[in-house]
Order: sequence, then C-alpha cells, then structure tokens
Amino acid sequence: MSFLTKALFSVLFALLVITGPVAAANDEPSSEHKKTEAEVQAVIDACWAVSEEHRNSPNVDTMNQGHELSANCLLKKIYKVARPLYENDDDFLQYYAEPLERTYRGLADLLFGLNQQNKFCPSKCGTIETNIIYNQLALFYADIYRQSYLKNKRYIH
Repeated sequence: MSFLTKALFSVLFALLVITGPVAAANDEPSSEHKKTEAEVQAVIDACWAVSEEHRNSPNVDTMNQGHELSANCLLKKIYKVARPLYENDDDFLQYYAEPLERTYRGLADLLFGLNQQNKFCPSKCGTIETNIIYNQLALFYADIYRQSYLKNKRYIH
C-alpha cells in the first residue's frame, strides 16, 4: 500500500472517529418529534382502550369484535386527519379512501390465507389464528393513522 493510500485511509478513519458521535447525536429525535409521536400514540392507545374488555374476553368471537372495534375507531381517526390533505371528496375517495379499503381487504385475504388456508390446516387452524388476523388488521390501521397524522401535521399544522 502506498504512502498516499495509507494517509488517505488515516484521514478517513480520523473523520469517522471525530464525526461519529456528532452523527449519532443528530440521530436523536427532536422534542417536537417526541411530542408528535406522543400525540399519535395517545390516539392509538385510546382506540385500543375502547375494546379492552372485549379483547380480554375468554370468548374468541368477542375478542375478534374487540379488534374490530379498535380498527373502526382507528379508521375514523384516519379519515379525520387524512381528509384535509385532499382538495375535495372525490380526490380523497380516489387517492386515499378507496386504495386504503382495497389494501385492507387484500391484507385481510393474505392473512386469512396464511393463518387459515395453509396446507397444515386440515379444516381450519383454529380460532386463535383468526384472532391474530383481526389484531394484525387493527395494527395496520394504527400504522396508517400514524403516517396520515404525520402528513397532516407536516402540511397543514
């Protein structure tokens, strides 16, 4: 290795050592970001809270209803923060609400196939797998709410 190559590697190494802690410090979320995340999480937590009794039931159908309650709560919150991002109702339906519905249905079909229709499920795998499906669908809405809220906050507020 030539002297010039060694010198270049030494300089690059020194820069990494010096700037590493600075880069890590800049990766720390800002207080505004933390506040926004807390606002988002409070809404998501509230939607989970409305179904807590149902989800803690020993009856699987009641548990599934609980996940649906949370999903419906989140969907209302999603629409509330996403609608102002669009010029009119037609745009909102075309570019947001309808694709969201198609994605939700597609995800439901995928999760049903994975959890209930695989070759290891002689008839149906059972009720707990159905509960997993409903839970995952509600978590999907929680993620969509988070993303929509952040867009709303960035562009509108």
